[in-house]
Amino acid sequence: MPYDRDREHFRIPYPMAARPTFRLVGQSFEVVDVSEGGLKFLVGEADPPPVGEMLSGALTLVRGDTVVVTGRVLRVAEGLVVLQLETYLPFRLILEEQRYLRQEGWWFG
Repeated sequence: MPYDRDREHFRIPYPMAARPTFRLVGQSFEVVDVSEGGLKFLVGEADPPPVGEMLSGALTLVRGDTVVVTGRVLRVAEGLVVLQLETYLPFRLILEEQRYLRQEGWWFG
């Protein structure tokens, strides 16, 4: 997947076999991609949160790091929710995650 230079932050797109989880109260969702400033997750059959709603939950990356994140729902479409984070994820975590995915053969970017 080519890097989109118009984006504010570099995104890590995850393969189906290696996806982080985003846990909200009583629910866990697969994360499709992550950047310093946001994440996109699948809601599947669950009712998606409305655009503009603030969510807070635990993001567990593939490497095992867990970070509590809070953000506003920016978009909802086709079973996907885009969450814009209130506080950026540390860039170090993004780089370490990318490095791990490459080591494990899950990253082809």
